[in-house]
Amino acid sequence: FYTGYVGSALSSNMIRFFQTP
Repeated sequence: FYTGYVGSALSSNMIRFFQTP
């Protein structure tokens, strides 16, 4: 649960970071 939650948050954060122009 914890690892899954952190992984999801990290993935979302990385996606946003890369999506930023």
